[in-house]
Amino acid sequence: GETKAYPSNFTRAIKIGNLTSAALQKALIGKKVDEEAGEWKMTDVYKTEAEIQRALKETMAAETDPARDIYDDFTQQSWNIKIKRAVKMVPAEENEEFYSQIFKDRDVQTPEQFREELRTDMERFYSEDADLLFRSKSMEAVLAAHELPLPNDFLKKWLKESSEKITDETLAKEYEDFARMTRWQLISKVIRADHPEMKVGKEEMLEEAKKRARGYFARNQEMAPEDQIEVLAQSILKDQDLANKIYREKMDSQIFDWLRVTLAPVPKPVTVKEYLELNAPQHN
Repeated sequence: GETKAYPSNFTRAIKIGNLTSAALQKALIGKKVDEEAGEWKMTDVYKTEAEIQRALKETMAAETDPARDIYDDFTQQSWNIKIKRAVKMVPAEENEEFYSQIFKDRDVQTPEQFREELRTDMERFYSEDADLLFRSKSMEAVLAAHELPLPNDFLKKWLKESSEKITDETLAKEYEDFARMTRWQLISKVIRADHPEMKVGKEEMLEEAKKRARGYFARNQEMAPEDQIEVLAQSILKDQDLANKIYREKMDSQIFDWLRVTLAPVPKPVTVKEYLELNAPQHN
């Protein structure tokens, strides 16, 4: 079969009450360990695009955000959900022992300190979410502002001829996403041409590859000396597909940094409900 950029099987923990789909919640209630709940989309599991992006990023053990086409594929695919472990959660008694379990590397002794640490962590969490939201919304704004018509009939014919797996049904379902990403790549190329200071050097590529190598060892709960990390990083960069992916992600980061300065977004206070609506995954 087709090799995916992400694993075909992975494990994630989530509270049933936090699942997006009420039908999925119902399907899981009463199930036992090793029982299955059927096939579902990531949008049935997670409420926001940022949550899906984070799940994908952790699944890939990636240090940077995966490319949009990988996210789209990950989101649109159906996943068979199987229970590996079930835990009943009960409220803990709030005391110093509880604080030390939550913040192992911090000196938290009072309820006031505990709430301040929570506030700091939530700010960091939503700041990362907001950055992902900005990337998504700014890309859509740029695409909306530049029509950039494509030779759609030619591209559809080319896609079908390039792979026997692509059917008329597949094209009808996925072509709009392909066209959107093609337009974004063309616009990105123009932005890079207009800003020659945007570049990704060999050292930056190597450092990113090292981050991924460390992520690999961490995911397997292994400690590795720097020389082994260097060897694995060099191996990653010799894989042309992986090297191209790292290059695209680093270049995209520079483009979005430029867009942030150019568009100068103004912070706007919103409620949690409004934020979740803004950050809801896009359904095609």
